[in-house]
Order: sequence, then structure tokens, then C-alpha cells
Amino acid sequence: MSWDILVNIFFILCSIILSLATLTECFYWYEYKNSTSSVFNNNKVAWWKLIWRVIETFVSWIVVYLMYPFVRLLAKPLVDKNGKKPPLILVHGLFHNASTWFFYKLWFKKAGYTRVHLYSYPVHGKELWGLTKYLEKAVSEVESLYPGEKPILIGMSLGGLMIRGWMSETDPRVENRENGTTKTNHDRIRAVITLGTPHSGSKLAAFGIEKTSRSLSPSGPFFKELVAKESITKSEWIPKIALYSLADNLVLPTDNLMPPSEWNKDTLPQVTHVAMMLCKRTFNKMLGHLNKLPDNSNSFENNNK
Repeated sequence: MSWDILVNIFFILCSIILSLATLTECFYWYEYKNSTSSVFNNNKVAWWKLIWRVIETFVSWIVVYLMYPFVRLLAKPLVDKNGKKPPLILVHGLFHNASTWFFYKLWFKKAGYTRVHLYSYPVHGKELWGLTKYLEKAVSEVESLYPGEKPILIGMSLGGLMIRGWMSETDPRVENRENGTTKTNHDRIRAVITLGTPHSGSKLAAFGIEKTSRSLSPSGPFFKELVAKESITKSEWIPKIALYSLADNLVLPTDNLMPPSEWNKDTLPQVTHVAMMLCKRTFNKMLGHLNKLPDNSNSFENNNK
């Protein structure tokens, strides 16, 4: 294949990505202008900011997808049997792989987190409930590396929904029932943090071209089943924190970024959806919450915002 053909393909792909970035910002603007939600209180968006956000989205997608083929190199875990901080499991979002977390892995290491595990899973053509088995494998591997220690799960976008789904499922290691209730995976982790997770789905799922993206529809069966399973889960309290950006252009309406009522929530710097994975300010905000987590989550009481 000649160099000219490669250049032409690159420019065609860039044109497609730029068009999609522009389209998502147009959808965001429409939702913003027609929203009556209190989420946007004191958050005025000037139209010219959308131009910057289109550029931000475009650059973010280019960087993330350029890293995609190098996942084996970029997503190597940080393993430290003598680490002082709890192990972390990072779960990526839709149409990404573990390479998306590359910069976070570097920043975590610099912050003293020397046990960071990044996992890829297939997201094409899968039902959301079918993805939880991959997270089960990831958690089991970390549990075997650090016996007796509970990891902290951090999920980006779809990764956060995977975590919620997995937490609501029965712990496969426990056969017996206690007091008529089944022990769930919820009790196997120290805490959970989500970034830009569509906790109630996204309207953009209507444009999904395959099963996984379409299953993010707010009216889809996954969310009804998830709420039903979570409502009957009786487990010890652990910190659950949802972080979101009011500039998120892929989770619409913005209200759908809000987690269940028992979760804590906080806003991130106003960056677009994928840009969260490249933004040091976003990482620092999450790190602040991470560093405030108690050493033994189960010994502390909930302090919802």
C-alpha cells in the first residue's frame, strides 16, 4: 500500500471523527438548551465553548484510538506484593480497551499506587450482563495476587455499569445462604468509583450500530433488571462515588449521569467524555476522593452527600 493511500485513509478517518465530534456536541447543545434540570444550575454554556469542545473531543478520540493497537505494551499491570496502598482494578468504557488507562496508570504510580491492574474485555455485540464474567475473572486474578485484600474498582463510562452489574450478582465462591439472602460480589471490594458513567443510560444509544451500544438505552431491560437486583441486595456498606462532567457529550441527558441515591457524587472539571481519560485535572479530582477512602471501608459509616 502506497504512502499516498495511507495518508488519504488517515484524512478520511479524521474527517469522520471530526464529524462525529461535531454531531455529539450539537446533541449536547440541544439537550442543554431544552433542559429544565437543576443539574445545570449556575452552569452557563456559551455557544463558542462548543467549538473548543469539538476540538477537545476530536483530539481525545484520535489519541485514544492511536493507543488502541498498543494495548499489550501500554496496559501492563503494576504488580507489587509489598505495596502500601490497596490494589486498583481499572475498567474501560465502550469501544475502548485497557490502553485508555495508560496515562492514569502513570499518574497512579507517581501518586504511590503501585498495584494497578488494567483489563480489556470484548464490547462488540455483547449484552451488558454478558460482560460481567470478564470482570469476575479480573477480580479473581487480583484476589489471588493479594490474598485477603479487597481491591478498589474504578470504571469509566460503560465500565462503571459493568461494575454495578457485577456487584449485584451472587458471589460464585459462596454456596450457602445466610438469613435467607445470598452473598453478592458487593462484599468482595473495598470501594468503587465511576467516571462519566451513564447510570441511567444515554439517548445516544438509539444511534448504536451494535448490541452493546443499543443496550445502553435508558428504557432498555438492563437498567430495569439492574435496579431490581440492587434493591434486593443486602450487603455491608462500602464507599461508592460517581464523578461526572457537566460537559459530557456522550451521556444525554446529563441527568443520566446521576448515580443511585445511596452513592456519593461530585463534579469533575468540565471536559468532554473521552477527554476525561487524558485530563490530569480529572485524575487529580478522582485521586482526592481515592485518598480520602478509609483503610478499612467496612468500619466506617456512610456519609452521603
